[in-house]
Amino acid sequence: MLVIFLLLLPDPTIPEELPVSKPSTLRILAGVSGSLMVLSCPLNSSKCGSYHSIKWYKAGTRVAVYSPGNNWSRAEGDMKDRGEVNVNDDTANLTFTLAGDEDEGDYKCEITYLDISVSCPVVLLTRVVVMTMPEYVNISLPGGKQVTGGLIGPYHEGTDVTLVCEVGGGKPAPHIFWFVGDRLLGGRESFVEEYNLTVAVRSELVLKVNRESLGSKIVCKVANEAMEDYMTAEVQVDVNLKPISTDISVEQEDIEEGSAIRLVCRSAGARPAACVTWYNGSLSTPLIQPSASS
Repeated sequence: MLVIFLLLLPDPTIPEELPVSKPSTLRILAGVSGSLMVLSCPLNSSKCGSYHSIKWYKAGTRVAVYSPGNNWSRAEGDMKDRGEVNVNDDTANLTFTLAGDEDEGDYKCEITYLDISVSCPVVLLTRVVVMTMPEYVNISLPGGKQVTGGLIGPYHEGTDVTLVCEVGGGKPAPHIFWFVGDRLLGGRESFVEEYNLTVAVRSELVLKVNRESLGSKIVCKVANEAMEDYMTAEVQVDVNLKPISTDISVEQEDIEEGSAIRLVCRSAGARPAACVTWYNGSLSTPLIQPSASS
């Protein structure tokens, strides 16, 4: 994956003796560790004439050179075994495989034209950014208890439950998305910078649990430009549910004074089973002690 950004920024580090007619532009190239990076240096032989050499530098240290006199090129320093120079009439390219964060930084391509009286751009600046995948993603409760892959609760129906998804080690900063099934939920993100300019990102989700939450999987999905697919973490929610209906029925059709009658109370939809207590409307104490099956 290669993402290219172009910013027009003047370069204050260009030596004064170089015949530059206008400020050099700064390109920003981003790639994933292990991918190919190509640093291009445009040539304009028709306007600027022949050139003596082309050199590439990183932070002031030369990493590659090309001389057209004998069509000779060489990668140097830490580019020696992985850098390759290719030149045609229009472009000179330094190609190398990104090894990791050590390749990140500012590079300079410098062209030495034979005719210095011609006002031609001779310096091109490129900033290389190495993108990395996140190293981990997990879900925790506000107190810090890790619950990734587990079951939390039970919570009473209607309770607000707070979950925290944290992802670390990615560059650029990963984005966090919360899902229940295919439904996208809203979370609040915060950022904490870590070592080597990678970023830890936290997202806090406040979810009011209901009947549909029972057994549902809350999924935290993470992505950044270095990834081809999501990293995920999930947690399952257990919920105590209120009854959705309560009915009393009388089994006898005809009731006479002094006779025994059988009343049946049915409660549905509760989890765990509802506790049924019988009262006579004129008495404050239960007729029968509470029971889940009364």
